[in-house]
Amino acid sequence: MIRKLPVLVLILLMVSLQAFADYWVSVGIPTIYRFEQAENSPFTTDEELKGTPAGYMIHGSIYEKPFIGYEKYQISLNIDNSDEIPAIIDVQFYDIGVQFEQRYTSFLVGYGYGSIKTECQVSSCSGYEFDEGIARQYFLQFAIQIYNKLSLHLSAHRVMGENGMKVNSTKSQLVLDGTLYAFGLKLAWR
Repeated sequence: MIRKLPVLVLILLMVSLQAFADYWVSVGIPTIYRFEQAENSPFTTDEELKGTPAGYMIHGSIYEKPFIGYEKYQISLNIDNSDEIPAIIDVQFYDIGVQFEQRYTSFLVGYGYGSIKTECQVSSCSGYEFDEGIARQYFLQFAIQIYNKLSLHLSAHRVMGENGMKVNSTKSQLVLDGTLYAFGLKLAWR
């Protein structure tokens, strides 16, 4: 039995190293943010509220399931017929989720929790004060292998967030719910 112990330890070590050998990292860039109707918004007139996001998303795992991630991006509001950016919305998420993998494709399903903060940049909202708010998201990412362990992925995020807003002495909530689309690359090692 004593002679078999090193062999048993070696087998257990190889099995545990194999569990760590299945890891990946994914980097994404947000491309489109479409707001739903923003309630109590000082930035909209009769037109749809649109935004251009800039930032990054990074997800990774040393096991096949679950994965963790971090997202940080800014959304510059766009108003039709104007070059002026009325506000910038900072968004930050900490994500967790699971991966489902096939031979040449994979799916990620995740949940994110974080913060959202609005910074007004036009004189029309000079009486407004914004507090940092809470943001949540659900997302789905689809990746397709393009070369060996390198994959291209697209993701859709359902974002729900709101800021505390104060106008003179009246407090209310600025709802900034929307849909975010992103793309990126995923690299796996096995």
